[in-house]
Amino acid sequence: MGQVEGKMQLQEIAESGAYEVELLKDTVYEWDAGQNIIHPAQTSFRYNLPIHYTHSPTGEQFRLPPSYYADSMSVPGFRVSIKYAIVMHITVAGNKSNWWRKDTLSVRVPFINRDRSQARLVGPFSPIPIKTETGPQTVFKYIIESKEGISQNIDVELYIPNSQVCSVRGPIPFVVTFFAREEILDKYASFHATSGQPFESSHPIDHSDQSGLTNSRQPQHPSVDSTTLPVRMHLLRKTQVDVCATGHASERSTAIWQNKAIATGVVHTVSREYSYAAWSGMINVPEDVLCGGFSAKGIKVTDSLALSIAHPSALRASYYESFFERVPIRLTSECYESDLSK
Repeated sequence: MGQVEGKMQLQEIAESGAYEVELLKDTVYEWDAGQNIIHPAQTSFRYNLPIHYTHSPTGEQFRLPPSYYADSMSVPGFRVSIKYAIVMHITVAGNKSNWWRKDTLSVRVPFINRDRSQARLVGPFSPIPIKTETGPQTVFKYIIESKEGISQNIDVELYIPNSQVCSVRGPIPFVVTFFAREEILDKYASFHATSGQPFESSHPIDHSDQSGLTNSRQPQHPSVDSTTLPVRMHLLRKTQVDVCATGHASERSTAIWQNKAIATGVVHTVSREYSYAAWSGMINVPEDVLCGGFSAKGIKVTDSLALSIAHPSALRASYYESFFERVPIRLTSECYESDLSK
């Protein structure tokens, strides 16, 4: 007998316990030797994964989640595992003298379940701060406030040419622009690229586990003192787990979450004019990031672009507030040019 199985396991460490659910368990092939039929040397079968699964305690339907694993081993922490496999069960009966004795051999072949999706519009988009049906909002405006009005505020613009829908198969470009007085901009743009090599940014977001960066498609470059690079861009993934939410009713939320930097932005060019300074670069999504955000009973995964700014030492202590902002994005499996019908 052959079956297609899917299972989700959630565990909250030192909190609300564990939860396990069968997402699917469908029989796709059966053969009975008792019918005196000779089993062929080779067989084949075809199976389409369902789009949804039903959460049995509540009767709610959710989209079948992709294969996924994440853990946060702190206390409190969590562990998430969503796995799929094709399982073959072979039962061998004994001879006539011990017909009651049967031995069963199971062979499990794991496979990865991925949602296929793509953006509906192709970039690059115009840098306009107004979201329309044909032109998604791609410019996000912020202000770095001066402490107690000591100095001039700095206007910041983050431009994402490919909008907030990006593919895991392609780079995510970005441009960060500062608008301020010339003497202020000079302090932020005082570093210079050497030999045309881009700078790799860094950010104190879950540096304890950045395994997702080890197999990144982005090129490796010599490390640079991070204090000379004011603009830091990361692709941030938030995994939220709530075991209590998987029951019939939840009197309180016990959600535990982890923010993990799964990719790091690389600045390639720096532009400096009288009234502004701009840093342009891209983020390459690592090859082991196989899915975008999703939600199921007890788990929610979301992605965002995280922009932080490191102030020069001459301005950090008494002039400007710390700066950290996120832009929610949706990661698709395919680029706009892909043909999902293939």
